[in-house]
Amino acid sequence: MRVFLIMNVKSLHGGGGAERRFLRVFTKMSNRQDISVELVINSGLYESAKELNLISNSDKIKLYKDRSRFNFFWFSLFAIRTIIEEKPKVVHLVLIQKTLFLLYFFLFFKRKKYNVKVVSTIASYLFAYDINLKFSDKLIYKLLLSCSDYIDSLYSNIKLKSKKIFCTPCSFTDYDKFSPSDKKDIIVFSGRLIRDKNPLLYLETINEIVNVRKFSKALSWKYYIFGDGPLKNDLESYVTKKNLSDLIVFDKGDTSRVLKKSKIFVSLQQHENYPSQSLLEAIGTKNAIIATDVGDTRKIVNEKYSKLIKPNKTCLADAIINLIENERELDTKAEKAMNETIKNHNIKRFLEYLIDLWTK
Repeated sequence: MRVFLIMNVKSLHGGGGAERRFLRVFTKMSNRQDISVELVINSGLYESAKELNLISNSDKIKLYKDRSRFNFFWFSLFAIRTIIEEKPKVVHLVLIQKTLFLLYFFLFFKRKKYNVKVVSTIASYLFAYDINLKFSDKLIYKLLLSCSDYIDSLYSNIKLKSKKIFCTPCSFTDYDKFSPSDKKDIIVFSGRLIRDKNPLLYLETINEIVNVRKFSKALSWKYYIFGDGPLKNDLESYVTKKNLSDLIVFDKGDTSRVLKKSKIFVSLQQHENYPSQSLLEAIGTKNAIIATDVGDTRKIVNEKYSKLIKPNKTCLADAIINLIENERELDTKAEKAMNETIKNHNIKRFLEYLIDLWTK
């Protein structure tokens, strides 16, 4: 059986949790004889994935070379042609993308003619919870659902109710790559630099700890912001304005080199921290976790071993100071969280579910 995973994104820097998860599925399934999992992706995603060591050269990659104009149109045509010529049994749409509306129309009208099963993943809480969706978003969402035989949803409390929908049992990351090393006094924020991720709250809290509360122990720590996005210039300006340049490090790319060494990770999303790849990577590298208590966050973050907080400066500052002052407790809880997460959120469990969905 041939399964095509289809996705078209510019880069994985500063995000791309769903893409990273399914690229790991592709790598894990590369030696299977009964199921051939193949990628239909664009060159920008391919190069980004190689840079992050998520993928290697393979004859199971159908590669579209990005163009400067009307790229979304040409990628859809490339995907349609590849489906017609290669005749996969299953097409799995990893992301909800307005740019792929042409492909969705094709699958809606022609999937039965070409005897292809369509599985779509809802990996965005914005769609699952219907948060701030534009009319055009809702239309493309409805089209995607109409052209799909089955829906793989990360979220159990999705607003849409349908017999097509199956809930993903877990998330996962590469725990061989994301494993702990010698720890240093480092705190990490990682994610796309947008308002929903709350990177400014992170910086405001560091300023609160250092300049307002005058917590001297915090001065020996480094505070990383991993990622890229539209708020980056504003964040850099804030750091300069508050004289935090000696403490704050902006970075992007492979987070494993820093997460292996860091001690604390903060995940501050406004609506949902599940199933954040960065959060799982941090837990796998034995970081103590501070996360906003929103959505399905508790599916990953256990309050016995981590700190679940309200999304405000006071709560975050209290949590960080508490962990810095109690490093022995920090290390013990981080190790327990790591062991529990690896047991429950692993690729073996996810693949069993996914293969069952493909073969229904």
